[in-house]
Amino acid sequence: MSKTIKMAGAIITIAESKAECPYCERQIPFDEIENKWMKQDNACMRMKCKCKRFIGITLMMTGDFVAYELNSL
Repeated sequence: MSKTIKMAGAIITIAESKAECPYCERQIPFDEIENKWMKQDNACMRMKCKCKRFIGITLMMTGDFVAYELNSL
């Protein structure tokens, strides 16, 4: 979901960053990730999806959240 804002001499498009669960393919909204992300000191975090599986979440240089599978070794 994106929102376009017109300004004098410019157009700004704001997009909501969503991570997709690699297991159930659910779109995890920014609101669920943001509060936990602000408390992190690392570049990645572990989060439990509603499908009851743990996933890893990281932030790309473009500002988009990306979810990935956590492999148990």
